[in-house]
Amino acid sequence: MLALYALASGMYRIVVSVSIILFIGHKFLLVGLLMALLCALSWGIVPMPPAVTSSACSIRGKRLHQFLVGDLAVHRQGESAAEERGG
Repeated sequence: MLALYALASGMYRIVVSVSIILFIGHKFLLVGLLMALLCALSWGIVPMPPAVTSSACSIRGKRLHQFLVGDLAVHRQGESAAEERGG
């Protein structure tokens, strides 16, 4: 039910915003174009970098963790092999 509300409210926001932009754009072309540009920036371009960086950081974090844990395991295996040899 909550997912349906989220979809419906998002669509409603888009329809209302586009309607206002078209109405203003019909009366005042420059203001309508400016509003459309600001709308595109705030809905499309501004949210992208945080989404990309958060997914990249989580991937980078997982790889870093795997690298460090793997490196630690190899280091411990080397220590245990040296101890077995008496070194």
